[in-house]
Amino acid sequence: MLWYEVAGKVLYYISLPIVKVLLLVFYLLRVLLSPFIYIAQGFVQLCLIPYNIAAKFEAVWYFVGCAVLLGAVSALLLHGIFRTVVLIFRLDREPEPKPKDVPARGHDVKSYRKTRERKREQAEKEQAEIDARAQALANSPLLKEALKQISGDPVEDINSPNRRKSRPSLLDQPIIENSDEEDS
Repeated sequence: MLWYEVAGKVLYYISLPIVKVLLLVFYLLRVLLSPFIYIAQGFVQLCLIPYNIAAKFEAVWYFVGCAVLLGAVSALLLHGIFRTVVLIFRLDREPEPKPKDVPARGHDVKSYRKTRERKREQAEKEQAEIDARAQALANSPLLKEALKQISGDPVEDINSPNRRKSRPSLLDQPIIENSDEEDS
């Protein structure tokens, strides 16, 4: 027999009573604490009920998660597109301030006509700005080139005298009125 085999046997027999006593104490404590252990296991199972239910619907959670993610990405993309369109076409102009209500007393014909004339001039000025912007956009070489490429036809200038009309204007047609005198 070798010295380490002898040392192992000696240590085994020395530790045997200590291990037996500790096992006895462990089993005794386990028996005494078994009601508390049982209650603790029940409490843990009770706390895990929501997670067990969620685990049963795992596929639904994946679907909902993907739907939320896809919706968020789509919303961000649409927000970016519409914000760009608003900035390009300047659609976010501040609304015109509402005119202050003029009390009925002291409002004479002269001030009424002056106010109406001012509003009409302002509307004409805005319409002229819109027309100028539309004319500049219509005469844009980039826009003409793009339309030419899309349709394949040459684009005619709006102001060109050789431009053909798609249909006759209402201003070109005479107005024929019926009168009661001709019937009698």
